[in-house]
Amino acid sequence: DNSTKISQGFSTSLLLDLDSTANPPVFNSRLNLGSNQIQIYEKNKPLPSFGLNAFYELNYIPTDDTLDLKELTIQFDKSEWLRANGKITKAITDEREFDLQITNSDMELAPVTTIYKQISTRTNMDFRGNIKLAPITIKGKMDSLITKVDIKVKNFLFKKNTSTHSIPFLNLT
Repeated sequence: DNSTKISQGFSTSLLLDLDSTANPPVFNSRLNLGSNQIQIYEKNKPLPSFGLNAFYELNYIPTDDTLDLKELTIQFDKSEWLRANGKITKAITDEREFDLQITNSDMELAPVTTIYKQISTRTNMDFRGNIKLAPITIKGKMDSLITKVDIKVKNFLFKKNTSTHSIPFLNLT
């Protein structure tokens, strides 16, 4: 058997609560998706297991007209690739105000490459390095958003066939 199979199920929890007849409307949403032990089999041989999880909690608070992102988290294996939170005030008006933050981000690409190479027929491609997308803040109204960014890239390499691109170090602030 030359197929690729996943033997581990994903835990899935999704809550969507919307009452659009209420004045103002009520909205709550929560997602928890993933597994800490995903096992892939390639040609009936187990590959190293890994974790992949996504979670968010989003609520609309009608008394404050605020859309509140309590948490957005994406994890790959033991690395927290992204953690964000924030709110949008005056959410159902044309004068929305944003206050959003990415508070943590650490994306180590080597483990992804290892898995990709084992399950893909494209073994001529390689990517690795570390990318950090935090902190990032977005504040203000739509017509006057202020964004503060701190992005770091270290030992990034992308290679396909004979073409190689690398960034030893990049710091964007």
